[in-house]
Amino acid sequence: MQCPPWSTKVIGETLDMIKYIDSNFEGPSLLPDDPEKRKFAEKLIAYSDTFVLEIYGSFKRDVQTLAGAQFDYLEKALHRFDAGPFFLGHEFRSLLI
Repeated sequence: MQCPPWSTKVIGETLDMIKYIDSNFEGPSLLPDDPEKRKFAEKLIAYSDTFVLEIYGSFKRDVQTLAGAQFDYLEKALHRFDAGPFFLGHEFRSLLI
């Protein structure tokens, strides 16, 4: 993502893009306002790279065990707060996973 379009700065990391957009554009934040939930969202977004690599890698090996572990991690993580559903705009306003 080139930020802003007339700039030569390029941002490739998802979390960095979200923070850039939140800092430079008006409108609702893409991350929660609550500091604890914001930290959790950042951790989950950072985990998305691991998630994708593990899921694709599991296709070459034991899909049920390896992919299942990744989905179990997400399910457990998303139950941390009762305020969800998180990726539908109520808390986290960005769908990356």
